[in-house]
Amino acid sequence: SVVAIATAIGLSGLGSGAANMGIVAACVTFLFGSIRVNGAGVNLVLIIGAAKMMIPVYFKHLIIAVPLVINGIIGGLIAYFIGIQGTPMSAGFGYTGLVGPINAFNRMDGDPVINIILLIFGYLIIPFVAAFFVHELCKKFIGNYSDDIY
Repeated sequence: SVVAIATAIGLSGLGSGAANMGIVAACVTFLFGSIRVNGAGVNLVLIIGAAKMMIPVYFKHLIIAVPLVINGIIGGLIAYFIGIQGTPMSAGFGYTGLVGPINAFNRMDGDPVINIILLIFGYLIIPFVAAFFVHELCKKFIGNYSDDIY
């Protein structure tokens, strides 16, 4: 668990925020792969933020690492440029229960309205749009990559 490791090593600040964005990246990566082949329940769980349930799928089809890494890099860049921070206890929650966004908001300086807009872009708009395009590009350019592997 990212949360357990982050708590054990005291990961806070930008590192915690990047861990949150990594979970967001994993969830949206799996969501766009899953949405056409799995039922509503699986996709709802991914929207809630439980990417762990896709671990068996990942190990069965390691090619999934390609979009995961690309989206993870995008998530890390989002954390850096927006300044998403957190605590050891909030690291790795992503948007689950809004733990990550609330902790990030509490650590942001400046106008609260602008900060909320930045967090909406950081946690929702950019990751979802990026994951969609990464998924489609992977399907187009990577031979073994398709919706069916999810």
